[in-house]
Amino acid sequence: MKRSTGLVEGRTKNELRLLQSVILALRQTSGLAPALAIVLRRVCRVTGWAFGEAWLPSADGRCLEAGPVAHRPSRNLRAFAEASLRYRFGPGEGLPGRVWRLKRPAWIRDVRFDSNFPRAAVAARAGLRAGFAVPVMAGVEVIAVLGFFVLESRDEDARLVKLVTTVAAQLGSILQRNLAERALRISRAALEAKESERARVARDLHDGVNQILSSVAFRLELLEGDPAVEARSLLRHAMRDLRRISRDLGPGVVHDLGLVAGVRRLGEEFRERTGAGVRLSNRRFPAEVPREVASNLYRVVQEALANVEKHAGAGDVRLRLWKRGSWIGVGVSDNGKGFDPAGLGRGGLHEASLGLSNLRERARILGGRLTLQSAPGRGTKVLFELPWGEKSP
Repeated sequence: MKRSTGLVEGRTKNELRLLQSVILALRQTSGLAPALAIVLRRVCRVTGWAFGEAWLPSADGRCLEAGPVAHRPSRNLRAFAEASLRYRFGPGEGLPGRVWRLKRPAWIRDVRFDSNFPRAAVAARAGLRAGFAVPVMAGVEVIAVLGFFVLESRDEDARLVKLVTTVAAQLGSILQRNLAERALRISRAALEAKESERARVARDLHDGVNQILSSVAFRLELLEGDPAVEARSLLRHAMRDLRRISRDLGPGVVHDLGLVAGVRRLGEEFRERTGAGVRLSNRRFPAEVPREVASNLYRVVQEALANVEKHAGAGDVRLRLWKRGSWIGVGVSDNGKGFDPAGLGRGGLHEASLGLSNLRERARILGGRLTLQSAPGRGTKVLFELPWGEKSP
């Protein structure tokens, strides 16, 4: 009895060590194939199963294709691995396809006598008998199927299936998080590249085109007559527009004077262009925020004001900056036409035309939230909030 208890305790410790080592190794690797290889090797080592394999959905998602394998040193097992490369499994086909379709583990006591195991003859030559497979899930999607085989027939071992299913769940969770983090890094890098390109164009406009126009203006001052006066007037308008475009492209005022000053400048320019009344309120907004955050909040206000100018026909606009609890935010509200948000994309306004997709992307990248409130004839309110704890940078 004591010997039996000791065996169970020893197996439990091995299983716990397996889980811990797999989780640690997975956190230190990137990419699906290396992660699968780690899991296969360690599961086979701890459980004593002879052969482990992974199957991955094809690029078109129609079938499973062979992935990494792990097995004991054996010419027969190596031959089985090489032969498996020739196989493809659709949903429900073979052990991998069965698990892929059902999204749950499956066990075969002896693969030689299973009616849905196309590799039975190859497995028999390799000496393989019992087999089971589990899905690796990322959300509701199967991203891989793990299969394991042993050299003797065995009835289903619920404990073993549970162990490997737990490992597969950890694998799926870590991979899903890694993919999400990678997508976020790519989006953030794209946004930073976009801002950098805007800043470069703004510098080029200011240092290049604006200097040329200034030189032309100086020469026009030497001319007389109505054509010269008209040309000077047009040139002044062009230079003013150029300075505005340059400021819009590169929010230098935000970097130099801060976000509040930048938002105030946007409001003043909006009033000059449209004649609408603009009010700015500031409720405990932090005096200093990181440049990336300030630039993004500035862009939110800029995008929202462009939207008001293009679509709303508003006579009054309110700009707000605030800090409330552990959140900071900016808001732009107007008394214009408004619209039905539920009707977006149904033959009327689209998210792209309203710039909402850009705002949602900024919110996602910064871990914030975007709120849109509107109704026909009742104006529109755009709120953009970001987490801001006491220890935020």
